[in-house]
Formats: sequence, C-alpha cells, structure tokens
Amino acid sequence: MTKTDNIFIRIAEAVLLCIIAYFYSVTGNFPLFSIFSTVIIGAVAYRRHYLVTLLDCSLVLAVIVCMAVINMNVDILTVLIEFCGLIFVGLVSGLALKYNKNFFTHVSVSSFAEIAVTILALMYVKRGGNDIFEYYVGSPMKMYTNLINQAVNQSGAYTAETAKMINELIDMLYSMLKMFMPSLIIICSVISAYFKYILVKKIIEFTEKKKLCATAFSNLKLNEKTSVALIVLILLLFIMQKSILSDALSNILVLMLFAHFICGVSVLDFYFKKTRLWWGIRLIIYAAVLTLSSMFASFLLPALVLVGMIDSRCDIRKIETQNLPPDKFFDNKEDNEK
Repeated sequence: MTKTDNIFIRIAEAVLLCIIAYFYSVTGNFPLFSIFSTVIIGAVAYRRHYLVTLLDCSLVLAVIVCMAVINMNVDILTVLIEFCGLIFVGLVSGLALKYNKNFFTHVSVSSFAEIAVTILALMYVKRGGNDIFEYYVGSPMKMYTNLINQAVNQSGAYTAETAKMINELIDMLYSMLKMFMPSLIIICSVISAYFKYILVKKIIEFTEKKKLCATAFSNLKLNEKTSVALIVLILLLFIMQKSILSDALSNILVLMLFAHFICGVSVLDFYFKKTRLWWGIRLIIYAAVLTLSSMFASFLLPALVLVGMIDSRCDIRKIETQNLPPDKFFDNKEDNEK
C-alpha cells in the first residue's frame, strides 16, 4: 500500500466516523451506529499511530459538540455519554489487541469500558429524577402487563383465579428483577462488550489478513479456586438469608454462576468443535438450544454451571497439562479454513 493510499484511507475513516457521529446524534443514540463506530475506531486504534487515533476521536467529539450546539442542548454529561458510547469500547478493544495477548485481559478491559458507559447512562437517568429500575424495567413491564390483562379480561379466556395467579407470578418476577438488577446490568454489559470485541477482532483479522493472538472460546477455563468460592458463597447465603448483605451476596452469586455457565458452554464448544462446523453455525445452534432450554428444559442451565465447576477443578479438557503458548490458542484449523 502506497503512502497516497494510506492518506486516502485515513481521510475516509475520519469522514465515515464523522458521518456516524452525526447520525448517532440525530437519531437519538441509535445502537447500530454505535456498533459501526466501535468497529472502525477499534481497527484504527490497532493499525494506526496513537496520534491518528487521537485525531479521529477528536473529530467525533467535535461533531457531537457541534450537534449539541445546533440543538441548543449543550450538556456535558450528554456529550460525554454519546462520545463514550461511540468510541470507548472500540478504542479499548483495539488497544488491548495491539498491546496485549491475553484473552481474559481483552474481555475484562472491554467489559469495564462498557460498564463505564452504562454507568454514565444510568447517571443521566438518575439525574433526571427517575428511578433507574422503574425507567428501564418497571414501567415497560407494568405497561405490557396491563395490556395483557385487558386482552385476557376482554377475551374471557381465563378465570379470575388464573388471572390472579399470573399476576402473582409477574409480581414475583418484578421483585426478582429489582433485587438482581446490579448483576443483570453487569452481565448485559459484559455480553455487549464481548460482542463488540469479537467484531473488532474479526474486522482487524480481515483487514490485516492474519490471525490475532487470543485464547479461543473453547479454551476458556476458570481457576480451581473459583468453584470453592462459589460453594462458600452459597453456604453464606443459607446462613445469612435475612442479613443486610444478602442482596449483595445474591448479586455476586448470580455473577459467579454466569461465569461458570460460560465456562460450561466453553467445555461443550471444545468437543462440539471437533464436528468441524463453522463457528457461526455453532453460535446459532447454541443460541437456539439455550433459548429452548431456558423455556422447556431449565435443568440444562444448572447442568452447564456444574460442568464449568467440575472443569475448573479437574481440567476435563487437559488444557493446563498441554502447556500451550499463547499464540497457539487460536480457533481450530477448520475455523481458519472457513
């Protein structure tokens, strides 16, 4: 690639980021534009000099500020939320892939970046005098519940006793969601960050035509002490059921169960990978199976948690005994060939 080509590509990247920032502000933070900017700024942070990356970030900030001035709504927190929503996760992911080879570090820093953006958004809602749970969960849930109740009452499909039982179940779900909201926010942020990180990684691999050094999903493994910590936490919850710390311990338990569940899916992927199916097809199958299992075969979810716990203790896949260097933790050869 010539120097002229590099200049044109840099200009094109900067212009595209400015256009995305413009439409992001106009459409009211439409998530799709955020994903596009995350991928572009991640690729820029990985391939370009840090001054080029800084210039692109400055252009995005300038567009957001100009749009705020035009709309006569120059609010520092709003500008910061839009700016971070557009570039922060992508910037962190690109720099992590550039300077670090540890998969856990990549996902961790990307997750912290996404959580920081989420916290900023929650602060904005809180500053407006709104209850965060009611704003995002409670009010929509009550609205849909009222609509369903009206439809059921008008159709006459259910008796009063059945409707009462359904309302009680909805109230129970409402209470559970409210109690576990901190852990749910973290889990959703981690899932979102992982999705954006994978997009950034795939785009960089495509543009650079090389495989980046990162642990494959099928090689994820928790430390053996985490399973002990999970058991201790469950015992503490039984002992301190009505303690002031019970809600905090419950949220920590949900996060640890989620981590073991992911590692259980990783074990499943390790063996399923030997079928030589493309990773995209495997991902679709996992999503379909997990959706169905949560609805009709809920016993599969704790089963995968148990598999993750056993693997952390017994190393079912013998990952630790292989002593593979970091650059061998790629997706399998069949994935590369696809």
